[in-house]
Amino acid sequence: MISPSAVSRRKVPVPILIGAKVALAAALLYFVLSKINIAEAAQRLTQALPSSLIAGALLALSIPVVLAMRWWVLARPVVSWPDALGFTWIGSFYSLILPGAVSGDVAKGSLLALKSTGARQAALPASILTDRLVGFAVMLSFFCLSSLLVLRTAASPELARFALPAAGAGAAAVGALLLGWTKACQRLVMAVLAYLPWAAARSKFTKFAEATFAYARQPGRLWQAAALSVVAQGLSVAMYIALLHSLRIHFGLIPAFALYSIISVLGLAPITFAGIGLRDWFAVGFFSAYHLPAEAGVAFAWLCLAMSILQAVIGGLWQFVIFLSRPPAAAASP
Repeated sequence: MISPSAVSRRKVPVPILIGAKVALAAALLYFVLSKINIAEAAQRLTQALPSSLIAGALLALSIPVVLAMRWWVLARPVVSWPDALGFTWIGSFYSLILPGAVSGDVAKGSLLALKSTGARQAALPASILTDRLVGFAVMLSFFCLSSLLVLRTAASPELARFALPAAGAGAAAVGALLLGWTKACQRLVMAVLAYLPWAAARSKFTKFAEATFAYARQPGRLWQAAALSVVAQGLSVAMYIALLHSLRIHFGLIPAFALYSIISVLGLAPITFAGIGLRDWFAVGFFSAYHLPAEAGVAFAWLCLAMSILQAVIGGLWQFVIFLSRPPAAAASP
């Protein structure tokens, strides 16, 4: 029997982890803001071009729709299109307020399973994992490509030295993801799961692994998901270009492509909330490499955060509507 004190000890790391992420984000923000003229960064925001901001906002709002289509391609018929769209928006809300790169995925899957009994099967988490892995593979491929392009057009020696190792790391990561879909890797995973000592857990994990590996026999769906990932990545780069243009910064396609790809990969590190602090820190360094003021980098980072908040607001409203539309009996249940 587990004592209450043992349970308490297991719960302690969660607030400590969250507190550490908040502290790190605050420390990075303090470090960045202490080096710049905050008034100048704010002035750049007030002078941003409205037309470019509107274009950036429209692009930001289109990205979750494409991501919902990607998930739906993999999750149907278990997940309907309205649920795929709605819970993708809801996931963007939780991605902003919860720590971790996959917190939004965990939240949308859990909430959908609570809403729909038909979704409570291994295919649901398998579709979410596969959706995330396809997205990772395309994102890392973009990261590798953008690093190689930056290597040829780097504006500073520091950026050039970063580009080649980054491209190598990206290629290695993509290779590792693809290796996971090979039959040898699948057999290895299933063999390891067979040694789990608890029958119930072994059964659930085995069903989940089988549902996930089943996508390897459906290359058409994987290619469709990958194509939609490319579209989403392209829209994200276009949003970055629009936001840069709103600040009257004309990087060109390759630097904007690299800026987005690197910030996206950095955002995978679950060390801050919504990339706050980390994005500001990198934007300042990247802008400096192109001989642009640090204040412009911070202003750009704040605009990116504003786009994330815009997406999260839509997701939060969607979650609120679903909560209000629940039947009285469901709403009264604990």
